[in-house]
Amino acid sequence: MTEKKIPTYPDTFASVHPKIEEITSGALSWMCDMGIFPDAETGEKWNGARIGAWPCHVYPYTSNEYGLLLGMWWSWWAHLDWLAPRIEYGTWIKFAMDMERIVWRRGHVDIPAEPEPVKSMLAGLSDLCRRTAELPVQIMSNLLPVSFGDAIHGANVEAANLHLNRVPTADLALSADSEYLQLHRKSIGMIFDTMTIEHAVEFMVPENLRCSGIWQKAIELGIDVMILQNDLNAVERDLLEGDANTAIYVLHKQHNLTIEEATVKVTEALTQRINEFLELECSLPRLIANYSLPKESLQRIQEIFEKLRIASAGCLEWYRETDRYDPKLAPGRRPEIVGALFISSTEEE
Repeated sequence: MTEKKIPTYPDTFASVHPKIEEITSGALSWMCDMGIFPDAETGEKWNGARIGAWPCHVYPYTSNEYGLLLGMWWSWWAHLDWLAPRIEYGTWIKFAMDMERIVWRRGHVDIPAEPEPVKSMLAGLSDLCRRTAELPVQIMSNLLPVSFGDAIHGANVEAANLHLNRVPTADLALSADSEYLQLHRKSIGMIFDTMTIEHAVEFMVPENLRCSGIWQKAIELGIDVMILQNDLNAVERDLLEGDANTAIYVLHKQHNLTIEEATVKVTEALTQRINEFLELECSLPRLIANYSLPKESLQRIQEIFEKLRIASAGCLEWYRETDRYDPKLAPGRRPEIVGALFISSTEEE
């Protein structure tokens, strides 16, 4: 439902998984079956967001079975993203610790007797971990604890910032080491997203390259592109909902820019990141020549670069499909779950 002109990679085209409708409806049914959506009516109110369709655009080349699992994972993540700023800070910290414990135990742990919706979310996570551990290829399962822990660490810092009414810092150029981008790479799931690509193409990046500065820079550039594309796409919704975790708001708040001026700066930073990523992609064979990798491994590594570009194009296509960022539906575009865990609407305002 979004038709914005957002900078993107040249000659990189979006495609879609052939089972998109089956995966989207299957993910929604799973959310209802797990009790995360307590009834069909609540689930239907989320239907316009089409969260289950997200991986069908971002990983259109994956198998049907893995595509459905990703639809479940991303439906769960999207709901967690919605819940996080609404949960009282102390409750969130315990929730986060329980989530990490479940992931490290691959889902084989008793679910704490917590009030809803936390209990259903923990049960859903446990089910996802067990399903992931049963995959015939173990790349995702092997990397899950680290990738999930990194994302939850980012969410914890965002929760603390919200609790302290603090906005992360960034310079006008949104430099690679700015606090905003370092934090958002975590909370957006940088390691999780890349792990998902590795699993989908059934190739695990060699450990010596994974630990290198070259690979770290490549992944950061690829994820920064998607972060800034998201920020440009969602600016109206984010401002209406008072979301401070967006580059446009950070620049507006800290550098006394108008929203229009901040948008220009973010667009410039995005264009720069795209160009840097493309330059690194072209230089990759030369940069990793000393790693003594087989020719086939080099080809597979270059394939992951391609898949990062496809993920960006897929996200932009999904933005046109979802109502998640529609400013006409914010705030209050999703069903509010009333309970003691949640900050009251008065406190939110």
